[in-house]
Amino acid sequence: MIAFVLPAKNEELSIGQLIVQLQKICKNQNWAHQIIIADDSSDGTAQVAKSLGAEVVQGGGVGLGQAIIRGLSRALSYKPEWIVTLDSDGQVDLEELPAFFSFAKNKNAEVVISSRFLAPSFDYQYPWVNFLGNRILVAILRLATGRRFTDSHGGIRLMKPSAVRGLFLLGRHTYVQETLIQMHRRKIRIVEMPSRWKERSHNESRVLSSIFKYVRRTLPALLYWLHMPRWGLMLSALLFWWNTPTSQVMAWGLAIFSLALFLLPLRALRVVEEPSLT
Repeated sequence: MIAFVLPAKNEELSIGQLIVQLQKICKNQNWAHQIIIADDSSDGTAQVAKSLGAEVVQGGGVGLGQAIIRGLSRALSYKPEWIVTLDSDGQVDLEELPAFFSFAKNKNAEVVISSRFLAPSFDYQYPWVNFLGNRILVAILRLATGRRFTDSHGGIRLMKPSAVRGLFLLGRHTYVQETLIQMHRRKIRIVEMPSRWKERSHNESRVLSSIFKYVRRTLPALLYWLHMPRWGLMLSALLFWWNTPTSQVMAWGLAIFSLALFLLPLRALRVVEEPSLT
């Protein structure tokens, strides 16, 4: 049994084709499956998905982070052998899925994530702004884990249920990075696999359209995983000790910011396994 979780935000134009193609692949591979749309949309995404037989889990309208957490919680209730999250914008190549499962078996992996940069394969000119942002996020992943990850936003992620249980999110848009950091720290076996990336046929990238907003929403959570609350409080103590008017102002500002980061887990979004549906 495979539970597919597709986080979606206003993907009315692409979600139908994605579901139909995924159903066809599952039929050809003889995979028992459940397709779950973790929906944070304001358009007709949910209606299209339901009409094609997919289950829709409402995300709450506050970001894909909460939607994916609710989708993963629902997926666990089916007691699947694998949980697979797929980007729903039409850029992933679903025909690669059988190879991903073979790769997981050969590598004895608990988590397989796709990478567009292990063996770069794009059907279009990748925007330089996206590339720069990806490199920054990859650098953060490497600092937080000590592992040489090559992609921060691979669109295909295979996960054993044991890797999903206990996950939580601090940010609204950082579920890929945060979950990888947590799984690494829990000693989950994670491997990357090269993957093709198709050109987006509908809508524009929401990250590209609002870089400043994306950074503002993602940076606090990522700073938390880099242990910045601890380092910030230590630096603020040093600034207090320096005892100049400027250092006192900086110390108070840094202390307040560090404390806010330290308290982020109090409002974290957590995977909560629902009663079994099997």
